[in-house]
Amino acid sequence: MDLPTIKSERLYQKIANVVISMVNKGVYHPGQALPAERDLSKQLGVSRASLREALIVLELSGWIEIRSGNGVFVCETPGAESLSGPSYAYNQYDVIQARSIVESELAYLAAKVGNAALHIKLRALVVNMELNISNNNISEFYRLDREFHLLIGSMAGNPILNEVGTTVWNRRINLPYLHLDDRYADHTKLRIFNEDHQHMADAIIAGNADEARRCSQIHLERVMRSLESQ
Repeated sequence: MDLPTIKSERLYQKIANVVISMVNKGVYHPGQALPAERDLSKQLGVSRASLREALIVLELSGWIEIRSGNGVFVCETPGAESLSGPSYAYNQYDVIQARSIVESELAYLAAKVGNAALHIKLRALVVNMELNISNNNISEFYRLDREFHLLIGSMAGNPILNEVGTTVWNRRINLPYLHLDDRYADHTKLRIFNEDHQHMADAIIAGNADEARRCSQIHLERVMRSLESQ
């Protein structure tokens, strides 16, 4: 008889799930600020470094918003799932394959919908990601990376596919994305990823749907190779 695999959580996942539990129980409400980093780390009995890793993951998964100089706030529409559990019994290949299928079609559809204001925002995200690589602000790069991909989903004009794309994206957080932390950042690799973003944006803005789909697939193939090399 096949027995279920018992998954061990990394410390940042445990911390993140405690915060999620407090949001779900109403200890912290949507729009409310979390305690200061120093206070929250003391309350949870963890180091500030571990707390920062958890906060990065929570922001990438749409639970919190880190506002530079103002603190950390619970999102107005926070996520609905924890970062571990039976529904997360998958590997990085599952996630990248799902992202490739869903996101490439979202890019295809986004290229068919002309929206000058969103095109400007898409280009600005690519520029800002490059600036944050140069400034070694890697957590901000990944926040903008998430915003870039989810913006393409919203541009596609299909709310169901957009919701699927967001769900698939959020599945990535349990995977070994060690470069979420500045200590593991490979700037050369991040710049190549951002060149992919630029190509995707160019194709979408030009209305070239087939090229937008192809660029999205190439990007995610590159991400997969990057994960395999870790």
